[in-house]
Amino acid sequence: MYRSSGAYHNSRAAGYTAGSGRSNDYSAKPVSSTSSVYSYKPSSSSIQPGTSATTSLTGSRSPSASYITTGANRSSGELSSVNRDADPSRWYSGSGRTYDSIRSADVSGKPVVYSLSNTSQPSAATYTGSSTRPVTSTVRPAGSYGSVRASVSSQPTESSVRLKTQPIYTSSYSLKPFTVNSTATSGGSAHFSTPAGTGSTSVRDTFSARGTPRTIASYASERVSEANQPTREPRTSSYTVPTRTYVNTRPTESRSASYHSSYPTSSSRPITISSRPIPCYDQPVMSSSQPETSSSRPITSPSRPITSYTRPVTSSSRPITSSSQPVTSSTRVVSSTTLTGARNVSSADGNARDEAERVRCGRLGEGVSGRAIVISDREFRNNNKALTTSNHQKHAEQLTTKNIDLHKDENRSNHYTDKYEHTNLIVRRGQDFDVTVIFNRPYDASKDTVTLQFAVGYRPQESKGTIIRVPVSLTRDYVYGAWSAKIMQTNQESVRLQITSPADAVVGRCHFYVETKTSVPGVEKETDFRYQHPEEIIMLFNPWCKDDTVYLDQQTSREEYVLNDSGLIWMGTAKRNRGMPWNFGQFEDVSLNTCLWLLERGQLGTAARANPVRVTRCISAMANFNDQDGGVLFGRWDNDYPKDTTAPTAWSGSVAILEKFWQKKIVVKFAQCWVFSGLVTTLLRAIGIPTRSVTNFASAHDSDASMTVDFHFDEKGKPLKDMDDSVWNFHVWNESWFKRPDLLDGHDGWQAHDATPQETSFGVFRCGPASVKAIKQGEVYLPFDSSFVFAEVNGDRVFWEVGENGSMKVIRIDKKCIGKMISTKAVGSDDRDDVTHQYKHPEGSVQERRAVEMAYKYSSRKDQAIYGLPTEDVKFSFEMPDDVPIGKDVSVSLKMKNTTYKSRTVGGKITAMIGFYTGISCEDLKEEDFEITLDPWEERSFVVDIPAALYLDKCKADGGLKIYVKATVKESEQRFASYDTIDFQKPHINMEITRGEARVGQDFEVKVSFVNPLPVRISGGKWYIETSGANPKSKEIPNSAIVPEGKEAQATFKLTPYRVGVCRVSVTFRADMLSGVYGMSGVRVRE
Repeated sequence: MYRSSGAYHNSRAAGYTAGSGRSNDYSAKPVSSTSSVYSYKPSSSSIQPGTSATTSLTGSRSPSASYITTGANRSSGELSSVNRDADPSRWYSGSGRTYDSIRSADVSGKPVVYSLSNTSQPSAATYTGSSTRPVTSTVRPAGSYGSVRASVSSQPTESSVRLKTQPIYTSSYSLKPFTVNSTATSGGSAHFSTPAGTGSTSVRDTFSARGTPRTIASYASERVSEANQPTREPRTSSYTVPTRTYVNTRPTESRSASYHSSYPTSSSRPITISSRPIPCYDQPVMSSSQPETSSSRPITSPSRPITSYTRPVTSSSRPITSSSQPVTSSTRVVSSTTLTGARNVSSADGNARDEAERVRCGRLGEGVSGRAIVISDREFRNNNKALTTSNHQKHAEQLTTKNIDLHKDENRSNHYTDKYEHTNLIVRRGQDFDVTVIFNRPYDASKDTVTLQFAVGYRPQESKGTIIRVPVSLTRDYVYGAWSAKIMQTNQESVRLQITSPADAVVGRCHFYVETKTSVPGVEKETDFRYQHPEEIIMLFNPWCKDDTVYLDQQTSREEYVLNDSGLIWMGTAKRNRGMPWNFGQFEDVSLNTCLWLLERGQLGTAARANPVRVTRCISAMANFNDQDGGVLFGRWDNDYPKDTTAPTAWSGSVAILEKFWQKKIVVKFAQCWVFSGLVTTLLRAIGIPTRSVTNFASAHDSDASMTVDFHFDEKGKPLKDMDDSVWNFHVWNESWFKRPDLLDGHDGWQAHDATPQETSFGVFRCGPASVKAIKQGEVYLPFDSSFVFAEVNGDRVFWEVGENGSMKVIRIDKKCIGKMISTKAVGSDDRDDVTHQYKHPEGSVQERRAVEMAYKYSSRKDQAIYGLPTEDVKFSFEMPDDVPIGKDVSVSLKMKNTTYKSRTVGGKITAMIGFYTGISCEDLKEEDFEITLDPWEERSFVVDIPAALYLDKCKADGGLKIYVKATVKESEQRFASYDTIDFQKPHINMEITRGEARVGQDFEVKVSFVNPLPVRISGGKWYIETSGANPKSKEIPNSAIVPEGKEAQATFKLTPYRVGVCRVSVTFRADMLSGVYGMSGVRVRE
């Protein structure tokens, strides 16, 4: 599904700039406000080998005008030419995705003609062209193309062009791995040449030069060039790997280096792509006094083909993932030293010194020379005179800065940042903070001028608003929205300054400079001196500042949604739910470091980091790795997790995840919705945005923007699960509190966003932020992804009967089953706070139906005829038990009541399956048919028993039961269908201090335990512990004991508190047969 921001473009296109810094977002500046709509009907054509064919998409368009529109198309074959009217189009192809820009002088009433030729002899190919929704394009006067492109910020084109070919043979290539050693003398080069041989369609080379510190050059990739045309017989082609050269940039040191290559051995079809060399960059030395050590051990790269990407990236720290499909094309530009197989050498402090050497090409792709200035971050900063510092005094009377006292304790306390483990000064924007500057002599206002300078981002520039110069004055003239600095006190050489940042300042790390100028008699030009403080200042959002867009007016709410570093995430079902303890740990070093790093890794522009909408949208994308874009967590729902990974139910907090990610900047496996939500809460609270985790029970997954969730049965009552949409038992997303100046008035407050990779938004796995108020009113056209969230909480569940010939008819519509008990942790307590009323009006009310009707206007299903169902003469009620302990028998019943004066015969089927919380059914357990005759006004029940022995072996650790029912009244042909789920009750973990006392710096021992509820013994498994305010912050303890039925599983561990207050301990347990066992307790720590 493609999530769109709807009609928003029509009302705001002229002033809106789309995109979050990612390659699938586009921006435009239309030159006129006229719009035209193009609607194309699907068509298809078959093309035989060696021939060409044309097909057209005909629709209505506006009067004569020139226009440019952009659409995303997929092609797995070759398009020889594409024409609209008589004007050729330009095609940009890469990794199976094609973008077309179409120009025409007169489009009135003419068909759109696509011409293709089949080059994949001797296979036939099928062409399909279609448009799934009207395309809105901005019209501009003829002849004024300029550089304007159409915006897809709201109503993007969803037309597609596909050319499908079948592979006609398989080619195989091989070359044995090799290692070559050489030494590069000071200023010299080491050359590595590889022997000729047969090679594959994909080659990965890794190069390493080892010493202290370690140096790893960027990986390069080659492609086999085939000179022969494809034939039916396998063919082998030869090639030579190009020479690799490593240039030693050390001025006084020799370096030993090793070069290694490994090659995948198969390709599913031949390709012809030219070789593309990639430059290697040397990593700067951290300390020249450290001795060099050489090593010839190569760094090997994976031996499977490389996955293709169409988004160019400038740096990456993610592992290179393997894929069973061959590389067919690639536009990926790698210019960072951080990609070498699964290894990462980013600096530990998050500033990424190695990234300073990268060349940022952004989304320009390959071959940027001639259309962009290619320069590394380090070169850019070195060339920027505003960032240079003075290291000597030019005149005896010159005022120079000797030191700066940042008053960290005082400022951090005033800004509610004293809990952060960071030793830097952390302040919140829009609020005063004091510093004392120590000069070489007393400050003289008559001849001395002092200017403060703040530089933000990797490429600060005053014209971009990322270098801020603040003159120091004795009396501050406050200007709204501007920086200011006032002298509060002078004492000999010391001057105390009060600095105020604007409420919309850019968040992140700031380099702090003090520039002094002195007017010296007899010297025409003032002498200047610039001092840079060695520590960065970190700026955060400020929920305490009324002018900040994230302002939250209640102190109790700020304490809960900004300062509380632990909480509960609600799980289960609407009938039986519980709060899972989660350690957010937003004050840990790794939390803030990772958040700031992800904003950079997500290519969010520095100035855009002042906007919580853009920051939230970026974090929503970067919290997950499913785009393979360097994100943190990989989502997986198949209940099959390799031993070297962590199952989603094992996590008890965000700190362990972030520590594992931060070590190498590679993806952490695995996560599901509550893990993504807990992580996002941590990251956004760390940067100062009020955020909470929100759970929606009976959460719909609308995959086609129909605003309905469809379920299907055959005529005999068997569920057709392959055709169904899904309704999750629960789904967890996030809400953040901030204003929406980009929307009309009335949409400020909680904004819903979701990092769980369900569907893409503008081509990226992310969702939101969407105004909760807009969702309640059915305003699904407002950005971002409001329609998707609306369907999750307020869609209708539609049951269909599928006939033998495939025809379908609606048999029941349930308008009240989606979006139940939307929950979050209550402020100041561990109770559940029901926020359903914020998302939807009361079920069945006039306001609720009106909101649904509003949403349907923008849905893919405009047909409301499905809602006209006949009157029911038998009332059905499907009843499930609320609480079923794991390992106990289950009974379900269908109640039927005849409401007529005549007898009724009811027949049907009840089917039990193993299911997961995502609504996916995986295995049939039991099905029973029934036929019951009801006398007039009689009520009867049909009961199905499911013994524990039937489900226990198949259910695994994370499974539950999903029960379907379908019934038909023979006399009236009335039909009933429904389903429900059972989430088993799991034991709770008990905790107690068994030895020691909770004092700062002193160890104490904790015992955790629970009783085995299963009718079988538990063997193996692990305890997962997370703490806030104590060391270790995270810990895993294997369960070595065998725990029989009804006996206690237990473990003990030691903790050492490092701060006064409440130390919270979150514990989860997971084994092959049991998961979802958790507990949390708080321990008060004294001095």
